[in-house]
Amino acid sequence: MREVSFDRIAGASIWFAALSQAVASPAKPIFAAGEDVAITYKGLPGLPQDAITIALPASPLTSVVDQRSSGASSAGALSFGNFPPGTYVVRVLQGASLLFESAAFQVSASATGWWPE
Repeated sequence: MREVSFDRIAGASIWFAALSQAVASPAKPIFAAGEDVAITYKGLPGLPQDAITIALPASPLTSVVDQRSSGASSAGALSFGNFPPGTYVVRVLQGASLLFESAAFQVSASATGWWPE
């Protein structure tokens, strides 16, 4: 896990956090160990400091497992490298402000992920 520092634009972070309708979610609730984690997002402000992060539940905002920039896009999809087995959440950050946190998803130790058909 690594610590991440965030830049703030005076007041903008708080203003966008209050108005945001950002949503991000994993493609499925359980991924297999070694499988890439696919995330889709929408409703972001579309600013350069928008980021999608993977974190442990209840961890501080600055503690992330992996992070990607949205590329100032308000919607899109990202693929994150494989993670060790465990429970994770997807967070949408705009600067140092949390815009959204997903329900937890799992990375299982088994060779295959699970998804209901």
